[in-house]
Amino acid sequence: MSSNRRKKPLVIKFSGGLTAQLLALMSAVHLSQKLKRPFSMRYFPYSTGTYWPLGIGALLQDGELEGIRDTRGISFDQSPKPGEYIAHFPLRRGGLSYERLLQAIHKLHLDVALRWLRAEYVIGGQISRLRKVPMRAKSVSGIFPPVVDDNTLVELSRRIGLAKLPNPFEIVETDRDLVIHYRLGDMRKMPARNSEYGGHGVVDPLVFKQLVEMLGFDLNKVKIDVISDEPKLAQRLLMEAGFMELRVASTGSVWQDLATIASARHFLGSASQFSTFGAILCAKNGGQVFLPSSNYGRGKASDDHGVRDFSYADYRYLPADHWIFKIGKDT
Repeated sequence: MSSNRRKKPLVIKFSGGLTAQLLALMSAVHLSQKLKRPFSMRYFPYSTGTYWPLGIGALLQDGELEGIRDTRGISFDQSPKPGEYIAHFPLRRGGLSYERLLQAIHKLHLDVALRWLRAEYVIGGQISRLRKVPMRAKSVSGIFPPVVDDNTLVELSRRIGLAKLPNPFEIVETDRDLVIHYRLGDMRKMPARNSEYGGHGVVDPLVFKQLVEMLGFDLNKVKIDVISDEPKLAQRLLMEAGFMELRVASTGSVWQDLATIASARHFLGSASQFSTFGAILCAKNGGQVFLPSSNYGRGKASDDHGVRDFSYADYRYLPADHWIFKIGKDT
């Protein structure tokens, strides 16, 4: 392979909230170390259908941010708030749009050939695909899996330290028996992905109850720390399922909330990249982790992640007629 290819940055196309961005940076660092090539990040703040600003800018070195790209067909009367669900996202409106054209190309599988021609490799949340990215690649895109590699984690920790941000990679005392991450927010506001449940997928709190009981804890005594984007609603759902000793641990800071998960002896996550990143930190400190065994019934998460220290369980999701889908934010 020519030295020119090694000098040319590998473009990382990414989107999502802060932890999704951290997972993308984790893959970028891993590929850069493996292929001995620099990387540059291309961010899409609207492409998930929810607005997220760039949150990892302080972790990037000069030249590592290639650009921030808008999604065609989106405009706002006022700036959206982080995490805001985009009701007028092009795929949710009638008529023709650039995004609908891309969707049609994807359904016809024409994008596979187009990506091959431009040497773009889609990771799709699978560690096996990440490991197969070749030197000829010009870009990688898609959901990024956890990379539990010592060199990668050390580099990510170094960057967080240089940015003077709270470093969740630092070893902490595991002084919390149980932490639950209960993702609500856009998960209950986005269109249903499956006719059997409401929204994009809100975990049935009875799943968490069954896991806690399986671990041998007494629901009437064990103190459980709850982290959620809508903590009051999360607490209400869990109490309806029979939980008693609940403490809202959400701080409003992703960094601090990740540190809380890292300190857990047992961590129960949701179908969320925040949960996935938190699981890395918890397992690194010797904690026991439980995540959904599949992506809403598709695939096998243990194979996608390839992390031996994670445990998995079959998750269920609330039906469309549940009250959680009929109320406003954090009622």
